[in-house]
Amino acid sequence: MPQAVMSSNLRVLASRGAYSADLPDDKPVINNPLENAPPETQPYNEKYAAALKECQVVFYCTHSAESYIPDSGVAKCEGQRGLVNQVADTLARELNRAGIQAVFNDTIHDFPEYNYSYTNSRETVKNTIKKYPHLVALFDIHRDSIPGREDAETINVNGKDAALILIVVGTDERKPHPNWRKNLAFAEKIRNKGEEIYPGLIKGVRSKAGTYNQEFFDHALLLEFGTDRNSLQEVTYAAQLFTNILLDVLYEEVSS
Repeated sequence: MPQAVMSSNLRVLASRGAYSADLPDDKPVINNPLENAPPETQPYNEKYAAALKECQVVFYCTHSAESYIPDSGVAKCEGQRGLVNQVADTLARELNRAGIQAVFNDTIHDFPEYNYSYTNSRETVKNTIKKYPHLVALFDIHRDSIPGREDAETINVNGKDAALILIVVGTDERKPHPNWRKNLAFAEKIRNKGEEIYPGLIKGVRSKAGTYNQEFFDHALLLEFGTDRNSLQEVTYAAQLFTNILLDVLYEEVSS
């Protein structure tokens, strides 16, 4: 089974619900089977692996400290890797299990200066594009936060609750971004495939004025997995379901 390429082996700090911040870069992910994995968890898939064997997918977190209150006790783990990193890691692992090259870059971008988060992740995006010549998708993984709302939005899929996913697409309203509609088209493909497979899981595609570093690649998107009120179990399940959607979308793109 293919191993993840140039990703980081993450360790959970159970007492904080955060990742250790003093980890070396560029270590391979160890593809241990996920505990209590649902049936939707991707096994090695010869169809996808054969069609997408040259393709590369990369995940990163601009707001590395973002986390989930039910498991972390806080919405942000300042100076550490919050549980949103585990969502990104799950996405990479699931794609690798299916036989697709996937990487989670766990670089911390929002510390010590939160206001420089996107400036810092811009360098990660540029370096990623240079490093991976067969890049087909680049995802910035976040979680949402809805002021005044203390309950978590979920959808039941095959008897299990999953957090909802929002896709954010940057536009050219504030700065040049001539190809932003290509990113939008990619987002719409994912949303439409999601409605076909798991109706309601992807709650929408939202266009926003910022570019979110998507101007550097035409298959770059920002994904919000749940809100700070969702549990890690709910967002992990959503990530596992999302990989099923993404695999179908990428397979259709390379096969068309």
